[in-house]
Parts: sequence; C-alpha cells; structure tokens
Amino acid sequence: EEAEELSEMYFSEQCHGSIVQFLQHHLQTHTANSDGLLIQVTTHSHLLSNVELTQLYQCIEIKENLASCFLLQEFDTELDFSNKVSPAFSHEARDKLLIIQCDSGHLYGDLIACARYRVDDEREKANLQRRPEQGTTHVLFIIHLPRRGVDKDKESSSFVGFQGGAWISAHIDDIRAPAKAALTLDEALSAPISELFYNMPFTSKRRVLEPVSRTGNELEVEEQRYEFNGLEVEDIEMNVE
Repeated sequence: EEAEELSEMYFSEQCHGSIVQFLQHHLQTHTANSDGLLIQVTTHSHLLSNVELTQLYQCIEIKENLASCFLLQEFDTELDFSNKVSPAFSHEARDKLLIIQCDSGHLYGDLIACARYRVDDEREKANLQRRPEQGTTHVLFIIHLPRRGVDKDKESSSFVGFQGGAWISAHIDDIRAPAKAALTLDEALSAPISELFYNMPFTSKRRVLEPVSRTGNELEVEEQRYEFNGLEVEDIEMNVE
C-alpha cells in the first residue's frame, strides 16, 4: 500500500514527465493575480531549441510575442543581463513567460545565482507597479547538468540544485516528452520481463488456462503471448491459492 502511494505521488501528482507537463501543472494550480511563478529545472538532456520553444509556448497557451528565452552564457556582464530581461517584466494584459537556459550548469553555479538575484530584483520592482487586472511574468530556469560526477578538486563545479523561498525546484531527466513507442518507467514497473528485453512494437494476446487441482490447492495458470516481428514469446504466470 505504501509503495502504491509513493508510486502515485511520483508518477501522477508531481507531473514531471516533461517540461511541458510540469509547466502546465503549475500554471493550472497557480493563483491568479499573484506575483508569478519562479521555477528552476535541472536536466541531463539537451536544452530546448527554437522550434521546441515555439511548441512549448503553444502547449501552455502563451503567445510567442509574450515569451522570451535567453542563453545565460551569452551575457558578458550583470548589467547586460538586467537590460535584456527587464522588458520581460513590463506590464501586459496577459501573463508572460521568461526562460533562461544554461548549458553545463555545474560550471556556472555563481553565474546562475547572480542571474536569479537579478531576476528577483526586476520582478519585485515590476510587481510594485503592477495593477490587479494586469498579467504577471512567470520565470523558468532550465539548467543542463552532466550525468557523470565532476572533478571534486574544481571549486567551480559545485552546484546547488534546489532553492528555497518562492522558487520551485525540480529535476527532470529528459525535459522532452517520451516517444509514443518508448517504455516509460511507470509502465516498466507493471510490464512483463519479456517486454523489457525487446525494444520494438508488440501485440499482446492473453488467455487464462483451466485451473488444475494439486493436493487440494487450486493452481491458476495465466499464459500471455507476445509477438515480436512475427516471433511469439510466452509468459506464464502461476498463482496458487
């Protein structure tokens, strides 16, 4: 029972199957007329391309002209960064979205912290002048981290992935939605072992065989057949009652 509750919490309630799912969940639960979301997501996958960003805006129903995306490494000074992101906090009738992406974030911990500070400052100044009927600006940091550990001797390699205060922090291994043919982790937990060894489409045929009595116990045999490119693989499950 506890395992089922934890599984439900991880796979359903936390909504971190992709960056789109994660954003949709928090935007739907976000309180209207508040100060806007502050989100930091770390990931092992590549950063979003321009095409993927356009698709993201469409999925969360934010107009492209109300969204901005910058790569953190493209700024030379703190002033350059502030001047670039400041227009994202200008007041509009609808909500806006500011995305800051950072590659190899484990090497830029101080730069990311500085960027968050500047975003907090610009956001606070804008919210002081915002009227209730105006929209707000949601901020999303997407930070790429390597899968392998980094050199412990390098002080610049330290990175704090979770923030406090108003920031929502999460880690999503792959910020892109899984392909339809891919087997997700929650599906793998309930899949037969044969499915895990074959990375190809399959069809399933299940039938329950007649129960057999053995020494007073009823033996229920369940046979499951899978077809992989014309080859049949059988799984047989036996439950003794």
